Amino acid sequence: MIQLRTYFNGKPAPGGLFDISTRTYIKACRSLNGGHHPHKPDLGAIDNQILNELRNLRCKVIQLELPDGTFRISFQDFLEHAYSVKWNDPRFKYARWYCPIQYWESESLVRYEAPTAREEQSTQQQQANLFDQIELQDLALSGRWN
Repeated sequence: MIQLRTYFNGKPAPGGLFDISTRTYIKACRSLNGGHHPHKPDLGAIDNQILNELRNLRCKVIQLELPDGTFRISFQDFLEHAYSVKWNDPRFKYARWYCPIQYWESESLVRYEAPTAREEQSTQQQQANLFDQIELQDLALSGRWN
């Protein structure tokens, strides 16, 4: 394991670990806000100079260990979808990189996605199957006469 270093509030600080055998970057945060974008549900908060080191180390996977779960993403996906933010906060020397939450994998991550047309059709079919054909006809006829 390689200990990566960064700067926080003008002082050297731990920047995460890099597992040479699996080429996985592991960033562990104890703070509830650590690793999260402060205004969006995006994850990362990886300093620019750490990202450059990860490129040089040919990183394959990024793993965030946060109080609310462990999140993983391939390094390639992170590079494809991430964006940098240079905060107007003197504690952060470098721009920080974040990636939208939908690209991360986690057992604790709940996905909010619209149902597909096939899922909706299946649900409608299940609802229709509550009655057999004759009962449906009887219901339709009784509704017309009332």
